Amino acid sequence: MSKDQVFSSVKSACLKSVVGLFFIYALALTSSMAAMEISSWTIALLFTLYYLTDRFSKKRSVEVFTLGAEVPIFLLIIFVAIGLGQSPAVTDNATYFAALGSLRNLILLFFLAYGLQLLRNLNGLLFTLVAGATLVAGYGIWQHFTGIDLWRGDNRALVPINWGDKNLYSTVGFFSHHLTFGHSYMMILCLPWAAMILQKRRPWYWHLGIGLSFAVILTSIICTYGRGVWIALAVALPIMALFASRRLFIFSLLLLSIVSGILMKVSPEFKERALSVFAQNYHSNEERKKLWQANVQMFQDSPWLGVGYRQNEALSQEYYKKMGIAEGMSGHAHSNYLEMLSTTGILGFGAYMLFILAFVLLTIRLYGSIPRTHYWHRVFALAALGAQIALHVGGLTQWNFGDSEVQHQYILWLAIVGYMSHRYYCHIVSDDHAL
Repeated sequence: MSKDQVFSSVKSACLKSVVGLFFIYALALTSSMAAMEISSWTIALLFTLYYLTDRFSKKRSVEVFTLGAEVPIFLLIIFVAIGLGQSPAVTDNATYFAALGSLRNLILLFFLAYGLQLLRNLNGLLFTLVAGATLVAGYGIWQHFTGIDLWRGDNRALVPINWGDKNLYSTVGFFSHHLTFGHSYMMILCLPWAAMILQKRRPWYWHLGIGLSFAVILTSIICTYGRGVWIALAVALPIMALFASRRLFIFSLLLLSIVSGILMKVSPEFKERALSVFAQNYHSNEERKKLWQANVQMFQDSPWLGVGYRQNEALSQEYYKKMGIAEGMSGHAHSNYLEMLSTTGILGFGAYMLFILAFVLLTIRLYGSIPRTHYWHRVFALAALGAQIALHVGGLTQWNFGDSEVQHQYILWLAIVGYMSHRYYCHIVSDDHAL
C-alpha cells in the first residue's frame, strides 16, 4: 500500500468517525455530561489526526481558520492561570489544574468549529438536537407530574417544589439539576422559535411538527420553575423576533403577556414562583444577596486578578465572618458577571466580556450576510443569537457559564457561528444545505 493510500484510509476512517460522533454529541447535549465529554474530545482528537494526515496529502480538504475572538479567549486563560497562581485558596497543584482545566471547553470550541468541516451536515445535526430535546422534554413534563425518575430510580435528582402542590416536581430530564436542564434547554428552544418566526410556505405537517416541538420544550422549561430561565426567554425570544420583523416583535410580546397571564390564573405554583422574583424576605433571594455581597467584597480585596477562578466558594464562609453575615450559604456567585469579577478580577472580567461580545457581534454580522433564500442557515444564525442572549441574560442570576452541561451547549453554538461565518465570508455556500 502506497503512502497516499495509507493517508487516504486514515482520513476516511477519521471522517466517518467524526460524522457519527457529532450526532452522538448532539444527543448527549440533551441528556448526558459523560457522553458530551467523551464524544466531543474524541472529535477533537480525530480531527487533529485527520488534519495532520491531510497536510501530507496532495489535495488538502480542511483548514484552520480564525474565529474572531482568539485574543480575548487566550487573554482570559492567561489571566485565570496567573490569578490562580496568586490565590490564597489554591494550596496544591491538583486544585490549580482542576480550576484551570475547567476552561478546557474554550479550546474545544476551536476543534468543534474546525470539525464541522468534516461533518458537512449542519442541518441534520441541529434537527437531531431538536428531536432529541423534544423527546427528553416530553419525559421531563411527565416527571413534573409523576415525580418518577426512570433514569436514576432513586429519584435523588427530582426535587418537589416547596410551595403550592407538594406533589409537583421541578423538571430535570436526564440531568442532575433543574437549572442545568432549564439553562441548557432554553438555548435549544431558540431553534424551533427561529424556524417559526422565519417560516416560509411549508406543508401543514411541517408547521405542526415545529410548533409541537416548541410547545413541548417550552412547557418543560416552565416546569423547572427556574425564574432566571423564564426571564432569559422573555428577553431572548422577543429580541429574536425583532430581527425577523417589528410586527413579529410586537406579536411575541403580546403572546408572552397572554401566556404568562393564563399561567398566573390557572397555576398557583407558577404565580407564586413568578411573584417571588420581587419578593422581600424570600429565602433564595436573600441567600443570593449574601453571596453577591461576599463576592463584591472579594473583588474589592483583589481587584486586578480576583481571588482565583472558581475559588470563591472555598472562601465564602471566611468572607461571611469578616462581613458579619450570619448563616450564609456557600457556593458560586449565582451570576456570571459577579463570578468573573470576584474570581478573575477586572482583567479576567474584561477578557470574558470581550469574548462574549465578540461572538454576539459576529453572529449579528453573520445573520445579516446570509441571503434570504438560505432559509435554514438564517434560522441557525438567528437561533445562535437567541441562545447567546438567553445564556447571558440567565447569567445575571446564575453561574450558568460554569455549569459544564450548559457550557457545552453554548460552545457548540459558538462553534456553529464560527464555522458558518468562515464559509460565508469565503463565499463558498451555494444553498442552505451546503454546510
